[in-house]
Parts: sequence; structure tokens; C-alpha cells
Amino acid sequence: MMKNIFLIAVALLLNMGILSGLSQAKEAPLDSGERELTEDEVFVNEGVNYYFSEELDKAIESMTKAIEINDSNYKSYTIRGLSYFSKGEGDPAIDDFNKAIKLAPTFPTPYLYRGAILVTEEKYEEALSDLSKAIELEPENYEAYFMRGDLWFKVGCTDNSIEDYMVAIKNDYEVSFTYGLVAQSYFLNEEYDKSIENYEKSLELNPDDVNSLNNLAWLYATCEKESCRNGKKALKYAKKAVKLNRTSHTLSTLSAAYAEKGKIKKAIKLLEEAIAIEEKEIYLEDLRVLKEGKALRVSPKRDFEVSYGALKCD
Repeated sequence: MMKNIFLIAVALLLNMGILSGLSQAKEAPLDSGERELTEDEVFVNEGVNYYFSEELDKAIESMTKAIEINDSNYKSYTIRGLSYFSKGEGDPAIDDFNKAIKLAPTFPTPYLYRGAILVTEEKYEEALSDLSKAIELEPENYEAYFMRGDLWFKVGCTDNSIEDYMVAIKNDYEVSFTYGLVAQSYFLNEEYDKSIENYEKSLELNPDDVNSLNNLAWLYATCEKESCRNGKKALKYAKKAVKLNRTSHTLSTLSAAYAEKGKIKKAIKLLEEAIAIEEKEIYLEDLRVLKEGKALRVSPKRDFEVSYGALKCD
């Protein structure tokens, strides 16, 4: 099964500690120069350190103390909002980003992360406004292009998503999953040759990128366009993906690869293993096809939840 990786990407970025909110906070905790730090500044710096140590509850506690002393410092709200964001707590994060924006309307980070949350809440127009504002305020911020690319993909504007992802890449953001997202966009757009090309670029950067291995194998195994199918390559990439991470996704892809090679019994066994891990209707549908002795032929649109028409693709 093709795995949608754009949601994984944001989580991975957070774990790597390279998103703009993190880097800006780390580079500029409150610097007092020659003077002694005020009481709230002590808590702000303490909170920043907790944030980078991934002690998020402690970061929130420190920033709350700072805000109780001084409620006019936008950095306190920003870091506390980022801490809530990293914990997956959208409502309090948005509240803090709103307050940070009110205090510092030209600071891009709160717009960026408020926009990311709004995407998950399917408030696409508001999300687009926030992410575009973050780019307007900081045009060289590749994370903002990256996140806006995710939004464009989610609403089916694949040409727009490709454009934003490529801007991110041109800003020295040449990591494997970014090319994987470009490839995923081309795949949804049924531009299979370009999709293959970008998955290969992804794997050049990281030969062990499980998502790109899995998704490229799925394309080779199930593509509706005969000239794009390649059972030998599908097996090669799918086997490596399963070796690196044996999940229902990678097993279902390996199943499809064996089916493309005509090994239906092996394909059925693998898909049944995937179903035992995670019973999805989509797997059950594929199993019925395999039991009819057929290989899988799957439209790109089947595997993605895309809200076509939610935004104008202009």
C-alpha cells in the first residue's frame, strides 16, 4: 500500500529540532548583555532549555511562570505554544500563538505553527493565510514552503505542492523525504515517470528511506500504466522496506510485488499477515482481488484522503 508521508514529515522535523520555531528560540533566548536577568527572563531561558531537552511539561510550566510575571513577552507564548504543539495539543497551542501574534505581528513562527494546526483541523483557507503570511514575513524559510506544500497536497493542488516542495529543496533542504513528497505529488497527478525519478533522488540521499522504498515499490507493482510496472524492481524495493520495517504497509506492498511477479499464493500469505497486524477495508478488498488470481491495479487516488475543491489551485 502507498504510504502517505506528509504528516510523518512534520513529526520528523520536530524530532530533528530544525524547524524555524526551534532554531529561532535556540539562537535567541533572552540575552541580558551586562544587566541581570529579570525574574520572568530567568523562567523564559529555563523553558527554552527544557524545550530543547524535550521536557515539554517542564517547558510549559516555566513559560507559564514567566507569563504570570510578564504577560507582554511574545517569546514566552511562542515557546509555550510550540511545546503544546509538540505534545499534539492543538487548542492551547493556538491560544498561545494568537497571543504571540497580537504582541508581535511581524514574527513568523506563530503563523507557521498555527497554520500547521489549522491544516489538521481542515480549516484550509485559514491555514493557507497563515502559512503564506509566514512566507511573506520570512521568504527564505524553507519550513514554511514545506508545510504549505503539505496543505496544497491535502487539497489536491499537486502542481502547487510540487512548486513549494521544490523551493524548500532549493533552499538547501535536500533531504530524502522532501523528494519523496515531490514524488508522491507527481504520483497523485498520474505523472508516473516523474514520480519514479524523484523517488530515486530520495533514495540516492538515503538508501534506507522506508517510505520511499515502499512507495516506489507500490508504484512499480500496481501502476495502472503498463509501461511503469516492473515486478523485479518492485520486489527489490519492497523486500528492503520490509527488512527495515515490517509493518502492515510494507507487507501489503511486498504482497503486491509478489502478485505482479505472478506469485499469488505468496502474495496472499503476506497480505493476510498485514491484515493480522492491522485490519483495513482496503487490505480486505485487495485480498479478494488476489484470491481471484489477479495482480493489483490501483488508482493513485485510492490511497489518499484528498479534499478536492477545498481551495482554488491558483
